Amino acid sequence: IGSTASAQKNIDEAKAAINATHAEFMKAFNADDPIKSAYYYVNTALLMPPNQQKISGRAAIKEYYKTYLPIYSDYFTTTGSITIADKTAYEVGAYTVTVQLPGAAETFIDRGKYLLVWQKGEDGKWKIQYDMYNTDLAPAK
Repeated sequence: IGSTASAQKNIDEAKAAINATHAEFMKAFNADDPIKSAYYYVNTALLMPPNQQKISGRAAIKEYYKTYLPIYSDYFTTTGSITIADKTAYEVGAYTVTVQLPGAAETFIDRGKYLLVWQKGEDGKWKIQYDMYNTDLAPAK
């Protein structure tokens, strides 16, 4: 029983750390800070945005964010679940974000879902290894 309680405590601590790190990531994202946003990814991370090629590596993700962060505002996520497996965690959730496309007069609200795979580093910090998201909105006609 003691080891079960200890294991649950470790899981709860990991979830709390991931939630705190995710909140910091969202703060950097909403501040349009590509350098700070990219910090929350491991060096070998893979970002898989919808309708685009994958972006490989923290440096490439930072460059991607330099272009795309300015079109997003009020980005909010709601975590549905976090599953911990040793030094890997799987987070599934939903998002809403206000989007201002270049040249568009109006903004729109995008809603969708995401999957983050987190890795716990040797320093004990959780960072994003894989990031994939897609919209729930119907394709534009």
